Amino acid sequence: MKVNISSKTQRILILSGVVGPFFFFALLTILGLLWSGYNPILIGMSEIGAIDSPFKDIMNYLGFSLLGIFIVIFS
Repeated sequence: MKVNISSKTQRILILSGVVGPFFFFALLTILGLLWSGYNPILIGMSEIGAIDSPFKDIMNYLGFSLLGIFIVIFS
């Protein structure tokens, strides 16, 4: 079944797949730099969203959740 969508809508859907990962990794990098003692070699990126992280709310809501929304829109 083929669905007809406008080119503007299609462009927005495609951009969500491109912008989402860039936003996620930019946020991950910024929060990693702000967290004193965070070492990306020794500590996984999911630790930025863990309970004892000073940036857990920011990472969970703006990082992981927003990336998931962008991926769903893109798909």
